[in-house]
Amino acid sequence: MLKIEAYGGSLTEAVLDTASSTKPRKIFISHSSLDAAYVKAFVELLEDIGVPDRAIVCSSVPDYGVPEGVDIFDWLRRQFVECDLHVVYALSSNYYKSPASLNEMGAAWVVKAESSLLLLPGFEFGNIRGCVNPRAAGIKLDGPEDELKARLGELKDKFVKQFSLERPRDARWERRRDEFIMKIRGIALEAAEQESQSSDELIEPSMRSAVAADTASASTMLHVPLEPAFLLVYAACGDGQIWSIRTLGSGTLVQAAGKHFTANATPRESARWVEALDTLVAQGWVKPVGSKGQVFEVTGTGYKVSDKLKDAMGIDTSHDPLEELKRFE
Repeated sequence: MLKIEAYGGSLTEAVLDTASSTKPRKIFISHSSLDAAYVKAFVELLEDIGVPDRAIVCSSVPDYGVPEGVDIFDWLRRQFVECDLHVVYALSSNYYKSPASLNEMGAAWVVKAESSLLLLPGFEFGNIRGCVNPRAAGIKLDGPEDELKARLGELKDKFVKQFSLERPRDARWERRRDEFIMKIRGIALEAAEQESQSSDELIEPSMRSAVAADTASASTMLHVPLEPAFLLVYAACGDGQIWSIRTLGSGTLVQAAGKHFTANATPRESARWVEALDTLVAQGWVKPVGSKGQVFEVTGTGYKVSDKLKDAMGIDTSHDPLEELKRFE
């Protein structure tokens, strides 16, 4: 049975309070502080959609949490009693180990708040417990990419309607959505790597190869798009540089490790690989160098990601990248 006494007995008064149009509408992100990196990325996506700052409540992100000098439990109680909340549950194993998070879940159930589910990487629908409906449609952040994009789009449309926002242009939304997905994958990959390193300290040397294999398999679950994955892997296996050269009338030439990725430099092919490069930059796996915007270098994190992708996907960089790519398409 979930407990909610941390918020005070007066919280149940909210059940008797009728939903009023005068109540400020807010998005309350219920999460474990150990999952702050994921939640911060989600808050940035809400900002990109245009959700007002005053309408976001998230204790792990500065300016959206408990004001300085205010009693935390009284402040949280007032959010549930005085606001019309849409609660976003960022569910994970950390969430169910957090008494504060479970208190929030119980409080949201008492006031019958509208809710949405975010399943953080590594957490499954079958793991859902407590006051939320495990059969409700949720967004699995490490789920199939097409479904993930569709679910995020549905949530975006819901918030646009609830807060009377100007609908973002499709191209802008898709760019911001894809950047969010890449951030989530990067956070998950870093978390998996840290967990693997921690495990290595407790495992006999003879067992470490098996752990490495498990980590590589986990990286394939991140669903990194083919083009960014190939561009990163080939660059890291070469001199660590990617060139993006704009030409008059022939599109943009993208090359890494001395190999061309835009064989015919048609506008379609150029857009394909320029977008892949933009994704790597947005994720922080490569960075621009120089002043002309033509040369990019793989970062330290990029090399680590590349190693895991190369092993997990079995990319053979001795082959021409466009020929090797055909095995995966």
